[in-house]
Amino acid sequence: MDISQQEREAWQVFLGNQDNRGHASRELSGPDIDSHVNACWKSAMATAIRVKSDLPTLYPKRILEIGCSAGLNCYALQKVYPNAEVLGVEPEREAINVAKAKLYDGLANQPIFQQGYGEQLPLQDRSVDLIVCHTVIEHVNDVEAVIGEMARVLSPSGAVHLDAPNYRFPYEPHLEIFTIPELGKGFVKFTALMQGRWEQRHFVNHLKFVTPSMLQRHFKKHGLLWHNRALDKLKAAVKGEGEIKKYRAISRLLNLLSRLGIGPLIIFTIGALGLYPSVLFTLRKKSGA
Repeated sequence: MDISQQEREAWQVFLGNQDNRGHASRELSGPDIDSHVNACWKSAMATAIRVKSDLPTLYPKRILEIGCSAGLNCYALQKVYPNAEVLGVEPEREAINVAKAKLYDGLANQPIFQQGYGEQLPLQDRSVDLIVCHTVIEHVNDVEAVIGEMARVLSPSGAVHLDAPNYRFPYEPHLEIFTIPELGKGFVKFTALMQGRWEQRHFVNHLKFVTPSMLQRHFKKHGLLWHNRALDKLKAAVKGEGEIKKYRAISRLLNLLSRLGIGPLIIFTIGALGLYPSVLFTLRKKSGA
């Protein structure tokens, strides 16, 4: 991906903004901004392809990304769904400036970006066919309000693709520490101290420790049906048909347990307790909602 000087300058300001809700510490992925952006673009394309693979029968006319950050997912979604209108909503001004600085030459349509919040989406009822919300729901001010807004703007035949950390799992991915979030933020900060992340402890203050059961209660309240893709990934890992990329050791362990004949029991137990690394849901409206 070619990067203009205007984009480079916008990225520099964006990466320098450490007062943000997305990352405990913003750092370059690579030796320079160009390398960083190209690595992010590769990840964004993988995300867009995964969304389409998970929703193969959906042909959206309008796509919304809640918490679009610097906009690369939106550009990737625009490339994968070239005839759709793509809108990104993001509260961070520096991120919106980066997103608007980009112009992808290979696209007939360009995404639209707007500064805003998931709790108050600037869209009419039932006007969006695909909502993408990845590693954002744990950062919002009001989790239920954002889910309610998703349900409001989602079209009757549309779908939501939602990913986030699972805070039933004993790991905090932003600080990259092993901990037990259900014991409270004070305990998470204590484990941050013990694992050399004390300077980043204040990042925990705004996080919402979302869990599968919490989210499912909100889905049900707002008339959304859910499919748990995290369990699909676990079952595939047990069969040796896939792996949990961020936790390859878990994938290998599950595959070994399958060979010992106790894979299904382990999956049932993990699913019942909600002890898997990420919440991965696709959501649709109930008929008539």
